Amino acid sequence: MEKSFELIEPGEGEFYEKGSKFIGLAKIIESEAKAKALIAEQKALHPKANHLCYAYRLRIDKAVVENLSDDGEPTHSAGQPILKQIRSARLENCLIMVVRYFGGVKLGVGGLIKAYRQGAVMALGETKKALVIPHTVLSFSVPYSVWGEVLAILDKEQLRFEAKHSSEGAIIRIKVEKRNADHTVGLFKALKIEAN
Repeated sequence: MEKSFELIEPGEGEFYEKGSKFIGLAKIIESEAKAKALIAEQKALHPKANHLCYAYRLRIDKAVVENLSDDGEPTHSAGQPILKQIRSARLENCLIMVVRYFGGVKLGVGGLIKAYRQGAVMALGETKKALVIPHTVLSFSVPYSVWGEVLAILDKEQLRFEAKHSSEGAIIRIKVEKRNADHTVGLFKALKIEAN
């Protein structure tokens, strides 16, 4: 499987092309709702901008979702070059927006493609990226009789967890790297606790 990356820090860059101002913004997203909220936020911050073009690439479970917008620019002259930069950087969970303030000189389709690509490149150049490590979520029903031992395991292994308590015990959910899942299940099996 090809390695993929995600942003651990957003980025921003700007430049001028024949009088038009372009602002490139790279953002971290975890859902389409987050992408839409960030796009709406930038539209509110740049009410006088002529165009706010974007593309995003998001991993939802095993599927990759992509979306883009030319926002009134000629078809495929803005969103597509932005998306190509996200793909070539092998990024997931990433939104890139390029805001354009028109400067009075038309750039033509070729010029627009180059400018929007440059906006994406500049935004990504200011980011920090990390390799995506596949995770899985494990769930266990833990009786209170072994709750102390379970907390000791979670602490020793430095595992973050969520717990839902009931009168008999708790159901805990732990997000672990896939490569460590069997090891974690084994620790719980030693306490006679099976994964749900």
